[in-house]
Amino acid sequence: MFFKSIFDTVKHFAKDRSGNFAMVTTLMSFPMIAVMGLSVDLWQAYEVKSKLDQVADSAAIAAVSASSKAYVNATGDTGKAIWDKEAQDFFNGNKEVVAAALSADVAVDVQRKGLLLTSSVSYRTILPTAFMRIAGYTSMVVSGTATAQFNAGEYYDVHVLVDNSPSMGIGASQADVDVMNEKMGCAFACHDLSGNMNSLPYVPLMGVKLRIDVVAASLTKLADMITNNVSQKGLYKLSLYTLGARAEDAVARPLSELQDLTQDMNGFKDAVRSVQLMSMPTSNYNNYAVGYINKSMQLLAGAMPASGNGTGVYDAKQVMLLITDGVEDIASSRSTCFGKFQNRRCTQPIDVSLCQSLKKRGMTIAILHTTYLPIVTNQNYDTWVKPIESKVGPALQECASPNLYQPVDINSDIAKGLADLFKRAVGMPRLTG
Repeated sequence: MFFKSIFDTVKHFAKDRSGNFAMVTTLMSFPMIAVMGLSVDLWQAYEVKSKLDQVADSAAIAAVSASSKAYVNATGDTGKAIWDKEAQDFFNGNKEVVAAALSADVAVDVQRKGLLLTSSVSYRTILPTAFMRIAGYTSMVVSGTATAQFNAGEYYDVHVLVDNSPSMGIGASQADVDVMNEKMGCAFACHDLSGNMNSLPYVPLMGVKLRIDVVAASLTKLADMITNNVSQKGLYKLSLYTLGARAEDAVARPLSELQDLTQDMNGFKDAVRSVQLMSMPTSNYNNYAVGYINKSMQLLAGAMPASGNGTGVYDAKQVMLLITDGVEDIASSRSTCFGKFQNRRCTQPIDVSLCQSLKKRGMTIAILHTTYLPIVTNQNYDTWVKPIESKVGPALQECASPNLYQPVDINSDIAKGLADLFKRAVGMPRLTG
């Protein structure tokens, strides 16, 4: 009877469904708390890793920069020891700012082989856990590695070609586009000298900037970056061109020199002030066929010397740096147009075959692609650009030398994109991993 009574009690308990929710909740609370605790610990680890990754990136760049001891060509084992210690000290000093309470093991390797400087900075730290201790895990390992390189002492001539055709008169940001649409009924500023549609003078009054303005400001920042980071004079020389200040010039000969090759970055910045939106004599001049990008590249290539091996100022490597939205507008025949054609106007991507021939001559081509913003309320976009838009980016990427195509959209930092592209093109100190 005793055992039967126990059996009946257990059986009754099993059949009883009252209080199930409370019981299930109690049982589930333990894994829920564990998951929440795991999330807290993992988020803390992520934050620490993000900070230390930035420190490692900075240390790797500093180890091969123009001010580093490796750059000034210390030699021998003693020299390398100094290079490594410099990078390690840089890491440790900056770690104290972002994670002073943590200790970290740091491994550094700085090498110089000829003109090529490379650095590797690795770290490993033990991060105490909080909630994961419940499951028996009292700590987590956080680690990372940053690598950088710099081709020290190579000479480069960089010829900058800025597309200043009417499409570069779009608002620089979505906010600028919205203001221009609201106050002018158009996302583009028109530089029409006949006066019928000359909205360009009103742009500053609205407090907005155009894409061409941001490009110019980015070129100024590029010159400052070179001045601040390159101690060896003449290592990089810049020249500056546009398609032409006037549409008439761009149609007749689409290349206007604003600055010949110079190592004077202040002089280059003065020339940048002349980077402005192309003027049009009338609102529909030449049926808007004024963007001769390929012809401009061809003319510029003819003015550039043969590319050298970078060993000296008279044997510099030659780089063409093109800043464009990649949409070419030209007067053409139907048979020679590979884009949208109507009434002798051809809107097309750039001709990649020209780029291939230039690269075969040893020229490096770097392209900053200021991507075309879809303006669905703009008839010109719907009629001319939209049919070819999907082909523009791939054509520019194929035109550029390997790893030297950089797209930037309306939400991107154009100055940063240009700086990163320039560093890759001339081998300035940059992260490689």
